[in-house]
Amino acid sequence: MVFAALAAALCGGCFDHREAPDRLVSARGMDEAAPIAATVEELDLGGGSGEVPAEVASMPRLRRLYLRGGAYTGFAALAGLESLEVLDLGRVRLGAMPGEVLSLKSLRDLYLGGCGLAAFPEGLEAMPSLRYLNLDRNGIAELPGALPPGLRFLRLNYNEISSLPPSIGTLRGLRRLYLRRNRLESLPGELSACAELTDLDLADNNLAEFPAVLAALPRLRNLDLSGNARIASLPDDATLASFRALRTLRLTGCPLENGERARVRAALDPACAIIF
Repeated sequence: MVFAALAAALCGGCFDHREAPDRLVSARGMDEAAPIAATVEELDLGGGSGEVPAEVASMPRLRRLYLRGGAYTGFAALAGLESLEVLDLGRVRLGAMPGEVLSLKSLRDLYLGGCGLAAFPEGLEAMPSLRYLNLDRNGIAELPGALPPGLRFLRLNYNEISSLPPSIGTLRGLRRLYLRRNRLESLPGELSACAELTDLDLADNNLAEFPAVLAALPRLRNLDLSGNARIASLPDDATLASFRALRTLRLTGCPLENGERARVRAALDPACAIIF
């Protein structure tokens, strides 16, 4: 009886707070999707071409749609997808973002990497649910005055951006910002309003000095400044000591002399891994 009671105490209700895995009804290609059109939640049409199949518009439960690497030229079928949360258009040579995307009010994650975009897509600021935006490897030179206000993750690696606008400060919930291999020389003071930022990648830019505004980011955990060949020193010891949350700092390719490296190591929290 004692063992039975102990087992019940240890095991009883042990699954109460576990969530079931997110197992979606999935299909690859229209041949698989057609028989389950009423229930399909995830559809992979990567590598296709021409118009997105009209049948896609009649999939009421579709939550994730992958068109990556395709040669699609028409997107009318997207307009009716009220439940769509994830849309992957990576490496689809768009030139400009399809207007149908702007009608997707439930869209949470949008992948537009390598799409040949010459400018930041207009209209995204009006998408209330957008949390993740990937615009890596395009030809974007500047960001607009209005940005999607709910963004948590913003990827802009391998573009032509030379400065960030004051509107970056409107992204109060932004947690991760990736700007690797752009043309940045400085950061605006408005970035300090992004108090939730934990990850910031500024590698391979042309920053003239360590951006002072970074000291105003209390949650900054991972910072990459590698490849900025003009950063030869970091702020004073008191300022470095204020980076209490910092756990990774990458400075490879920054011309810091040995004495400066030793000072930086001594000033930062010992829990911070510094890569010179």
